[in-house]
Amino acid sequence: MFSPHQPTVQTPMSDKLFFAHILRHGPSSRATIAAEHKLSRPTASEAASRLVQRGVIRALTKEPGTTGRRGRVPELYDLVPDIGCILTMRTELARFVVNLYDLRGACLHEEIRPTKWTADHTAIDPLLEAVQETLPHANGPILACAMSVLTTVNPRTQQVVLPEDSTLEGKPLDFYGELTRLLDCPVHVDSHMIWSLHSEVHHGVASSEENILTIHLGNHIGSALSNNGVVYRGAHGRAGSLRALRVRGERLSRIFREHGVVLEDDPVGRELGYLNIDATLERVMSNPEAKNSQEFIHSIVEAIVNVVSFSDPDALVLTGPMTAHQEFTALLHRLITDELPYSETSIYISNNGPEATTNGVYIGAHQLALASMGLVLPGQKVPAYHEKIENEVSAEE
Repeated sequence: MFSPHQPTVQTPMSDKLFFAHILRHGPSSRATIAAEHKLSRPTASEAASRLVQRGVIRALTKEPGTTGRRGRVPELYDLVPDIGCILTMRTELARFVVNLYDLRGACLHEEIRPTKWTADHTAIDPLLEAVQETLPHANGPILACAMSVLTTVNPRTQQVVLPEDSTLEGKPLDFYGELTRLLDCPVHVDSHMIWSLHSEVHHGVASSEENILTIHLGNHIGSALSNNGVVYRGAHGRAGSLRALRVRGERLSRIFREHGVVLEDDPVGRELGYLNIDATLERVMSNPEAKNSQEFIHSIVEAIVNVVSFSDPDALVLTGPMTAHQEFTALLHRLITDELPYSETSIYISNNGPEATTNGVYIGAHQLALASMGLVLPGQKVPAYHEKIENEVSAEE
């Protein structure tokens, strides 16, 4: 009987290749998979048998009149319909967003719940309610859950890390603990800037580069660095947060408060210096030559240039919600380029910045699900959640 979270001790590589092909391309024959991945036909047949026995794939009913090269009907394999789903969650400034996907990226259900951020753990209640409303829509077990939060996260404990200068009382909200208690599956909690990096590594404009630095331009501005697909996290979870950097003797967070528009109507957003994106960019871009606008823009540019100079990546990618404002992003791109005249780092603007967090947290949940099943391939790229599956069915057998 298939148990999604108890994989075999050592899953053969042929099983992983067979499953990955079906997951990516849909119903396929053993001959097609063997040819694509250079497997012998007996090896492909054995992989198919093991995966069928595990209950993760099935042989499809053969269509009458369909024949292969030698007159035999090819046997096609596909995922079992109830193999399971993945859950993703995002915290935004005034709401939780919960999405349920199948393993091929189709969104089966979405729940949105408003919330008011406080240090009280009752702020998590709307999230848990949204999850409970979502679970009945799953066609099988929940294989994995990934969550994206606004602030930084300790990679060792998956607990939210508040800034060093925060005066908020009480412990940070324990998303990991609450979700682990509610769901019988692996859970991964991380920040918007980390999940944005995952999106850019898998599907972004610089995905072919080995070392990628992303700057997540959102309510919280932060950076994340990937070296050959491995994310640098630091020891305590604060790596990448730019708010504590000093620019011209002042913390960047203080500059944001002075020259941007901080969320004054949200106590947590106000305390942490989260920006109201639309209001900030309207103020800055309505008169880019004004002193306040220049202070805001050049402070961000200086912080980014310092991070690039220190990390020396192959590529810098500007991503996140602010990239929807093309004039502002183009200005940042030009100013950063001007400040790095001798740098060999390529500078890009994300082609999907506003959706990077959504795509990245889906990728994280997908990878976690395959890992828990023992079916993840090293370096395997995950199809974006909005991509359609290519149905490549061969009649050869």
